Amino acid sequence: MKRKEKVSIMKNVALITQVGITIISTILIALLLGKKLDEWLGTGVLFTLVLLVLGIASSFMTILRLGLREKNKPIEDWGEEDEDEDDHPDF
Repeated sequence: MKRKEKVSIMKNVALITQVGITIISTILIALLLGKKLDEWLGTGVLFTLVLLVLGIASSFMTILRLGLREKNKPIEDWGEEDEDEDDHPDF
């Protein structure tokens, strides 16, 4: 396996991990904040639902921005190719 392929796989794993953490943390923070506001103000589940919807929307917007940023990154040169793979002949 080429070095570029290995680096690409690790970047994808890091991106997937970041997406998961972003979704969970944003929604969880919004949910907990909504529950605390509802307890404090005695409003039932009003703030919980509103902040939950805002947390979900915020997490998806963050993921969209993250995906667009990763898509537009240039491909860097990560070093030499493996010697056993000759995809292009040298002229």
